[in-house]
Amino acid sequence: MCTGQAFNTHTKRIYKFEHASNGNKGQVDYIRLVFEKDSVTGGKYYGNENNIHFVADIEFNEDTKDNFLSFKLNNFMFCDNDSTPYQRVECSQKDNPEFDALLDIPRFRGDISSGQLILNRVFDYYSGRFDEMTFTLVYVN
Repeated sequence: MCTGQAFNTHTKRIYKFEHASNGNKGQVDYIRLVFEKDSVTGGKYYGNENNIHFVADIEFNEDTKDNFLSFKLNNFMFCDNDSTPYQRVECSQKDNPEFDALLDIPRFRGDISSGQLILNRVFDYYSGRFDEMTFTLVYVN
């Protein structure tokens, strides 16, 4: 006799972006998104670029819906080593002079599909230019 089943409506997905530029080869950024049913409800960004390592909360904009993401990062925590969603890394809110120059906080916009996030990363000082970043789905739970 079945008295009821509890179904987990939360899903976590981890996406990976491998940097290709010479100074960043071997460095990887990750995005961990939390979904409730089919809607994204939260996330973290794990950044590793130019030997700057951080973890930040993803703050979604109002125009995020269905297959379109729009967000910025906040609550930065800087790490001495690579940041990753797979293991706990010691991070702190210490100042990071190299990153302060970048703290024209980037904005991200783009499409989400079943296996990828195709995002444009925009900084205000880019004068309308952007970096295209394709993140590949590597984990679902």
